[in-house]
Order: sequence, then C-alpha cells, then structure tokens
Amino acid sequence: MKYIILLLLIQHSMFAYGSQNIFKEGQNIGPEEYIVDQTDNFPTESYRIPLKLKFKLDASEGGNICIAIFDDPDEYERSRADKPENNPNLAYGECIDIKYGTLSVDLEAHRQYAVAVFHDKNRNGILDTTGPFKIPKEGIGFSNNPKIVKSRPKWKKVSFNLSESSNNKVIKLVYFL
Repeated sequence: MKYIILLLLIQHSMFAYGSQNIFKEGQNIGPEEYIVDQTDNFPTESYRIPLKLKFKLDASEGGNICIAIFDDPDEYERSRADKPENNPNLAYGECIDIKYGTLSVDLEAHRQYAVAVFHDKNRNGILDTTGPFKIPKEGIGFSNNPKIVKSRPKWKKVSFNLSESSNNKVIKLVYFL
C-alpha cells in the first residue's frame, strides 16, 4: 500500500512540477515514506550457476567421456559431439577421464541448454560408428534421456532451462553394440 501511495505522490509531483524529479533518493516525503532506487533490487546482468552432470555408463572398458553442451538449437542440429574441446560454438565442450563420472560446469542461468555425451573408449575424441547406417560403436547419451531411435533426438526433446532448481542432470548412456 505504501508503495502505491508513493507512486501516486511521485506521479503527482511530476505532473505538478514538469518532468524534473524534485525529490532525492532517500528523502523523506511524508511519514515513513522514502524514494528508493529500485534498480538495485533486480539483477541487471546475467549470473552463472553450476550445471552438475552425472553419467551412468559402462566404465569397465575405460576411456573418456566427451561432453558437448549446446546453447543454440541450430548448432545442436548441425554439429556432432566429436572433439568438443575444439568447437568454439559450444557453451562448453571437453573430454574427461571416465574415472570421474561427474562434471560441474558454471553456465549462464535461465537459458536453454542441451547436453550430448559419448563414451570415447579409445580416447580419439571421435564417436566411432560402423556400417552404412553409422551405428555408434560407443555409448551415447543426451540430457533428459530421450529414447534414441534412428537419429539424434530433436532439440525440444533434449533441451532444458537451467535454473537453481533444475541444475542436476543424470545422463544414461546407451550402447548399441
């Protein structure tokens, strides 16, 4: 209620005195009413929060886990997860030793992301495939763990909005061979 009265007083003063503000921040304009600069109460710059990833995979064969985190649907559709550390169009990309099994990455909050992962058994940084249909020889997985049928799942199936309440993801890798 005080905020509404304060707004009415400010609007009235602007009409009565033109567009100049005759009050200064913190100045008492009535009993227990102050002009407050509200811009300090709302973050104007983006902030980062950790995306915590855990991988469920067959670690018996060793190797690396290659992770590609996308923040652009077009880049997700046209790019592979191969050699993610060399792709400047990713929000994050890296191959880590399989023994870790988890990863935490600080990313800009309240944006859409998608994660593509593969188990790089031979540590060559490339998802090895076989046959004319390019069936993966190594395990693959995506955020939201969609069913993988004939091709990579679409952006809308794997993307998520990163927030404080949705920053833990478990990705189950699927092995076809």
